[in-house]
Amino acid sequence: MNDYFLREGFQSYYVVKREKEFSYEERMLKEQACYAILPFVIRRVDDESYYYYQTSGHLSLEQKLKNTKASTSDYRLIYEKILEAVGELEEYLLPAEGILLEGAVVFYDEKKEQIRFCYSPGRKKDLMQQMQHLTEEFLEWINYEDRELVEFLYGIQGEFARGILPEQLYKITKNAEQEETEEKWQEEEEGIFEIEKNAEIMKGSYEGKQSRQWYGEIAASIGISGMLMFFLGYQFVEIFQYGWMWQKLKIFLLVVPALAANFLYLIKKIRQKSTIEEITTILTDEDSIDKIS
Repeated sequence: MNDYFLREGFQSYYVVKREKEFSYEERMLKEQACYAILPFVIRRVDDESYYYYQTSGHLSLEQKLKNTKASTSDYRLIYEKILEAVGELEEYLLPAEGILLEGAVVFYDEKKEQIRFCYSPGRKKDLMQQMQHLTEEFLEWINYEDRELVEFLYGIQGEFARGILPEQLYKITKNAEQEETEEKWQEEEEGIFEIEKNAEIMKGSYEGKQSRQWYGEIAASIGISGMLMFFLGYQFVEIFQYGWMWQKLKIFLLVVPALAANFLYLIKKIRQKSTIEEITTILTDEDSIDKIS
């Protein structure tokens, strides 16, 4: 009987034939020493033994990648997880050739967002050949309009053709990831610089507008004060020439409060500008910001 998928009630399994008993490997895998490997149980069916891998809540890579527009970083992550799983297996003296690398039987845990693998102790398939075949599957699924992804996968395929080693592949994927991260940082820095530049332009424009408005109000206030004082002076001259009259008193009662109010307005505007400048200095001073934070 070939390997197959099985559903029992609410549980799903991927069933792999057990070639023979592998006590050490099976014990290590049952104890879940390698988290990247799916948990399994061993069952006997018609005098044959099988590994039943628990796949409930998982999608195969084939299901996931064919139905979504995966990016270069998604595929890079798959290679990294394969190599991490291989390293984990080797730590427990488990041959890496036992890992099953086919798009239909590498699984994605939807809840934990992690990639999990099946491991069959009795199978000995060359690791790099399996990865090369998996890459060929990827090339059948991808969107060829994504130039970055196409170049990445064909680059990996070319490395396989040259007989690349697992540790070399790991360095390639890590270096590519680092370059992509640096490019994103550079784009973010350029974006921040543009925002700051635009903010400075807007700030300068706003401050210039506010300054022009303030000077205009001060000039108008001084002009009004000057006219009122000139008018009062003229009234005083007439009083000295013609004596005090009731009409002059009414004028004084109107003009003096107006002049006082104008002076108070002038003082208020001067103080207001001084306060705004102090607040702006505090908000733009780095030491003040550090103290506040």
